[in-house]
Amino acid sequence: MTTTAAEMPLPRVELEADDVHVLITAWGTATVGDRAPDGTVMLYREQWDADSFEPVTATRTRLLVAHDAARAVGVLTTIKPTDAGLEGWGRLVGSTSAKAHTRELVREGLHSAASVAFTPNNDHDIWTRPTTRNGLPTVTRRGARVREASLVWQGAVPGSRVLEIAKPPTPPPVNPILDEADRVVHGGYGARFILDKQIADHQEQERRREILAEADRLAAAGERWQQYVQPADIGTTEPSPRIRSIIDAQHGMHRAAATWDQRMAELLDHRPRDQRGWDRWQREYDRLMREKYPT
Repeated sequence: MTTTAAEMPLPRVELEADDVHVLITAWGTATVGDRAPDGTVMLYREQWDADSFEPVTATRTRLLVAHDAARAVGVLTTIKPTDAGLEGWGRLVGSTSAKAHTRELVREGLHSAASVAFTPNNDHDIWTRPTTRNGLPTVTRRGARVREASLVWQGAVPGSRVLEIAKPPTPPPVNPILDEADRVVHGGYGARFILDKQIADHQEQERRREILAEADRLAAAGERWQQYVQPADIGTTEPSPRIRSIIDAQHGMHRAAATWDQRMAELLDHRPRDQRGWDRWQREYDRLMREKYPT
């Protein structure tokens, strides 16, 4: 049973729209006839389902009128199976007047049905004998290859039709106030991150100064203690090992602190410009802090 365009619901067609959506072949059964080499006509039933077509990889499939290669009206850039059938998405082509003419034919239902031209895969098609005396054999198509799609007055498979010719979705309007707010918010996050780093750096510097001041106090106490040690008591004019260890430790702390300060200053002078750089900077910063203040 064939279905004419007049028997189907009219598609939605927008003025000056070029995007076309077509149900090229609905899943179902059609009665078709092919002429044999001897001139006789063979009637049979053709069954279509989700496994009937091989995947369509082409990005430009012709959209014709009545399978006439001289009447191309569009190009389908995407074709894929859905629950309803084999559907295609693309756009109308041609001059402004030609596209307007195509839209009118579809809007009025004169060419709003759809049909597919295909190359069968005879090795995979499944034929079944008729179940009644006057019945027709049925072929379930497998691995068919799409050649082109057409707008027609009468489609072979019921439900095959143009679904809509519409304009692409309109993006939401740009709101300059919201854009500015978004920029300020993101800029605020960046500024807060930098401020937090500066506060942490200042706190660490204060802590380092306190530790060095305490080291100086202990070293001065050690030197004051040293003047009360009599050389005769230890048999040498050199400070005792205990005093020497305190002095050496104090000097080593000063040298280590100076080296650490220089490395930290170099790190603070080279602020990264992107997130990946910040991640590397943070790892180096944490490593220096663990080196200075191991837990």
